[in-house]
Amino acid sequence: MKKDILKEIIITLLLALVVILVLGVLLYEYIPSNKIVPEKVSYTTPENIAEEINTDTNVEDSQVVVTYQIDSTDLKNYKN
Repeated sequence: MKKDILKEIIITLLLALVVILVLGVLLYEYIPSNKIVPEKVSYTTPENIAEEINTDTNVEDSQVVVTYQIDSTDLKNYKN
């Protein structure tokens, strides 16, 4: 009985191996073997755009952002 189970396990493993090999042969052309990876392209900012960026940041730095906060006391005063 143990021999029968061992034979069935071996036959199942062999069948699985055959299926894997057949699929490998059939799908061989879809496996990338000589894949060419392109080189990285470096981007440099043109001079006129870099100048515009530098001039715009000076204008934004001079502006002051004001924030307001409303409390319940402000709402009570408004009602009165």
